[in-house]
Amino acid sequence: MEAASNKNFWVSFSANPVVKSIAIFAGIIAIPLSIYIYYESIQSPDLTFSVNPVKLEVVSTNQSSNLSISFDGKSIDSDITTTQIAIWNQGKAPIKKADILKPIIISINPNRPILEASIRKTSRDVIQFSLNSDELQQGRMSVSWEVLEHNDGGMIEVIYAGSPDVNFNIEGAVIGQKEVTRYENKIGFQSPNEEFEAFRTRNKRIRFMSLPLAAITILGLIFIVIKIIKLRSQPAQWRGKVLVIIAVLLIIMAGLLIAMFSLSRYPTPPHGL
Repeated sequence: MEAASNKNFWVSFSANPVVKSIAIFAGIIAIPLSIYIYYESIQSPDLTFSVNPVKLEVVSTNQSSNLSISFDGKSIDSDITTTQIAIWNQGKAPIKKADILKPIIISINPNRPILEASIRKTSRDVIQFSLNSDELQQGRMSVSWEVLEHNDGGMIEVIYAGSPDVNFNIEGAVIGQKEVTRYENKIGFQSPNEEFEAFRTRNKRIRFMSLPLAAITILGLIFIVIKIIKLRSQPAQWRGKVLVIIAVLLIIMAGLLIAMFSLSRYPTPPHGL
């Protein structure tokens, strides 16, 4: 008798619409949460390359001037432009020097000689970020390091003989990444203070939007549960099923949007670069 009583209790408990609603809600929330946790746990490298869209034209041949320019004893009769290039590891897996399968080479297209290239700053001294300048006259330079952990990298300042509309290409490969990720920067490189202000503004917007949306979702779920309880004793129980289906679809959509937002990152150079 006691076993039958316990069985009836669990049957009636599991059949309770409130319990069913809670179980459905928990199961749906678990789907995007598990997706987010899975992608967050992936340890993979992501070597990223970005060119500052702001190029400073130091000398322009379009402007008539009696100024003559020479570099390293050679006369230069073309435009001279300077820009900055950032290279960093956006991934969570470290990239060691031994992991470089194909040399990381930056080149100018169309080919223009690089007059000077120097490392402006690095995220940390221990990464030993270095630059090989043997092929600057051919418009090429290679970079290397001892190890790049998450958000480690360096900023390179380049002065070249050419106009601002030239393109910079990068080639190379590391273990776990077939080619270097190219990030098309549209706003230029930001200082640490500018990045902090941008992140703070974005977080304010997220909090401003997420709080009322969360409140509306909770109120909607409470409303649906109450409706289901009221409709369970009525003949037209299909109304309650429709409400449950609508709630499930809305929760799935909200969960997927949250997961997509969490997984999509803005790959700006790390603070300090």
